[in-house]
Amino acid sequence: MILICEKRELWQTIAKGIFVKNKNMFEPEKKLAGTRHPCGSTRYVTRADLVRSAGLLGAAYTFNDSAPADEQVLHGQFDTLQLRPGLILHAACVRDLRTMDTSNQLDPAVKIVLLVDGATDLSFGHHRFQLGPRSADPAQRASGALVNLAEEDLFARRWQAGRTERKVSLTLTPEWIEEGGLAAHGDHAALRAFCREHLARQPWTPSARARDLARAILEPASFEPGLHRLRLEARCLELAAEALAAVGEHMPGTPALREIDRRRLRRLDELLHAAASDALPTMPAVPAHAPPPAGLPAPVASVPVPCMPALSMPELSMAGIARAIGTNPVSLQALTRRAWGCSVFERLRMLRLERAHDVLLRGGSVAEAAAVAGYSAATNFATAYRRRYGCTPRQAASGRAASPVANVE
Repeated sequence: MILICEKRELWQTIAKGIFVKNKNMFEPEKKLAGTRHPCGSTRYVTRADLVRSAGLLGAAYTFNDSAPADEQVLHGQFDTLQLRPGLILHAACVRDLRTMDTSNQLDPAVKIVLLVDGATDLSFGHHRFQLGPRSADPAQRASGALVNLAEEDLFARRWQAGRTERKVSLTLTPEWIEEGGLAAHGDHAALRAFCREHLARQPWTPSARARDLARAILEPASFEPGLHRLRLEARCLELAAEALAAVGEHMPGTPALREIDRRRLRRLDELLHAAASDALPTMPAVPAHAPPPAGLPAPVASVPVPCMPALSMPELSMAGIARAIGTNPVSLQALTRRAWGCSVFERLRMLRLERAHDVLLRGGSVAEAAAVAGYSAATNFATAYRRRYGCTPRQAASGRAASPVANVE
């Protein structure tokens, strides 16, 4: 278990080494020509932009297809900048405009990736990560990526048109780690071993504080450029300290998922997606004594439903869902909160909002979207939609918010 004081000491070690040894603390910010502060502006990103941004991280950026260099492939806020030598931040609040695969050769470094919303599908060497609250792999939705490249290796990203992500990635070079005093610190033997092993991978479940830091990093600049850079660097240092503190340790309260739990999560995800699509598979009868989910009417007692093609949300119960995947309601809620960071029915509401969002983007009316999301009152639907997507359903339907990026607050 990692104690708070141990994390603080690691952060202090990093900060002391960096700020004492680097006397050019206030040197002008180094970043790529044409880029701006993370999430400071929304723009279209071309293939040529991607190749330029990858220059700080490696070389040989390639696409699996052929198209003009000025083709637009991303829309949103996208920046890669070097906060100081060896500490590189990549911040993205974007929507994929193409379905394709890209890859590039990365320089040696420790890689830290955290998604606060959306999903991404990427690989470092042979390690594949499907991260984010909307990941196709339920077991990875609450996870971050922490990988060491002791030598050059391939990075790959699998794109999907329409997919969104809000992501913070940190690159820590061997020189930065050395300068921070970590390589020589007697208390960090596990970290030194991690940094020596190529493609070393450490399980890491970001804390609520880490996710708050990532959201703050993705916020538009609210200070003068120099002060904003210092604030960005401070947040990145704290985020790096938490991730590195996980090396060789088990994060408190986040034991690795068992294979049986992974299977249950996959089955549960199938059931919830089917329920969100109004095509739920046959569910067991709900006994009379089963308590209803919070805020929902009690289910009809002991009514088998094998002939019903679909079930609406009030007919679902924690007891029935838990029994369908081979567990009990208490264990099921604990599993989903640990793996997804939300309850079963919170996840179902999120999936229905995603369906409603798709309806709006395809030209459907606000009333149709509200019905898909399971809301009878348009005002309640608008409130929930705005909380998640940062705009009203009417704005999304009218095209005034062409590519809203979901919020998780």
